[in-house]
Amino acid sequence: MLAAREVLGGQRRGMGAYLSFIFGGLSTGSGHVSVRWTLRPNGHAESWLCIDWKESGGPNVVPPKRSGYGTSVVRELVPSELGGSADLAHLPEGVSCKLKIPAQWLSTNIP
Repeated sequence: MLAAREVLGGQRRGMGAYLSFIFGGLSTGSGHVSVRWTLRPNGHAESWLCIDWKESGGPNVVPPKRSGYGTSVVRELVPSELGGSADLAHLPEGVSCKLKIPAQWLSTNIP
């Protein structure tokens, strides 16, 4: 099973910086990308790491006709490898991505 940092590492660098800078919220002088994270209890013994990515102020977003590698990682690996959930939306005002990952994947042993 992959570690959370292996699954999300490509998202943080790939989707996050590069695609927003070239195509999305950071491709214009007035664009913004907001990334927020929280650690939330889920009503049981386990907590969730919630990551909320939201672009705004960039060009209008047109949903892609086909899914690429980054979309596959978000929609498939986060749920299957980490037991979390991924909600990725290509809204006209900007891309929005909400990830929920069980806190058991968090580690204080970061290399």
